[in-house]
Amino acid sequence: MKTGEPTVWTWTLVPSDAGQHTLVFVLEGVVVVGGHETLIRPPGL
Repeated sequence: MKTGEPTVWTWTLVPSDAGQHTLVFVLEGVVVVGGHETLIRPPGL
């Protein structure tokens, strides 16, 4: 990966039980602005 290129993740999900399930995806990261680390968490996806 090079700076400025997008990061792409791929998952394959296989349920362990039959029926309807809910998937919750939370993305968060740490950015450094002005020498200070800040945790960012965009709205739920």
